[in-house]
Amino acid sequence: MKTDRRGFLLAVAAAAGCRSGRRGPARKLTVGLGSYHTMSPFYLAYERGYFHDAGLDIQTHVARNTSEAMPLLAQGALDVGLFSLSSGLCNLVAKGAPIRIAAARDCVAECVDVAVLYERKASFPHGDDAGAAWEGKRVALPQRGAVSDYWFDVLRERLKLPPRAVHKMYMDRAAGLAALLSGGVDAMLNGFAFPIDLGARSGEFLRNDTVGHTMQGSQFSYIMFSRKLIEDDPELGADFLRAFFRGTREYVAGATPAFLRNWASENGMDPEAVAHVCRNTVVPGGTVDVADLQKFLDWLADSHYIQPMRAEALADSRWLERVRRKNS
Repeated sequence: MKTDRRGFLLAVAAAAGCRSGRRGPARKLTVGLGSYHTMSPFYLAYERGYFHDAGLDIQTHVARNTSEAMPLLAQGALDVGLFSLSSGLCNLVAKGAPIRIAAARDCVAECVDVAVLYERKASFPHGDDAGAAWEGKRVALPQRGAVSDYWFDVLRERLKLPPRAVHKMYMDRAAGLAALLSGGVDAMLNGFAFPIDLGARSGEFLRNDTVGHTMQGSQFSYIMFSRKLIEDDPELGADFLRAFFRGTREYVAGATPAFLRNWASENGMDPEAVAHVCRNTVVPGGTVDVADLQKFLDWLADSHYIQPMRAEALADSRWLERVRRKNS
């Protein structure tokens, strides 16, 4: 893992300007995050100096995936994590790791491609709306024991199919797409906001929105705090959230960080198209849907990824409560 300074180099002018900020030395926090467009609210808050205004000195570590970051969060090498929930994190917490969900970040929305299934027409000659059509099919999923795995099982149960009726194959996006195009799998679940570009071969595939419709509004990524924020004065965590939510509100209202345009260019995407992606996936106030979280935890336990766990063991509302009191 390496330190990512790109977002901060983009924000030098904003951070170096004369701002009102808190008096006294800045309080250092290390934030772990992925290199995804969904990090835009964080980067917008940084580029506009909102963390600086709150008296925070923010450093970042970019992780390739949640599994890579969770041990660092558990050890306290990361103070904040902006990640999706996984079975690995839950097992760390069950073993006593000081990690808590402080707020929700993103949820499933129909305006983006998250949770959409791409299916080979040849594999579903009679359609895809009956359980019999899925028996024996091979489905590419991004990660075992993650929300995408859960989303597909919601569909499988809706089709009244037993777990072994469908073959789950876990692979990253590039490998999944290659398998879909070659016939190595019959379907692929998109875990990305942007549609899969099938080019001239798009006519060979079906686009199934059932999972996205079923899971609409379901939260899947969070702001997680580790030991320093759990054990320190709760006002420190509340200050981080206030600055983050300030960036979130402005992002939802249409502001675009320099980070997002640079991210699009680096990934060979049209910056203007990326800048206009639907932003209704963001949870502006950060309120954790505890009932929704519990459903995912119950699925993890039923699937033997974790021991039974209550949502209250993960979600801690003390920081959000301070944010709300100050805003009221």
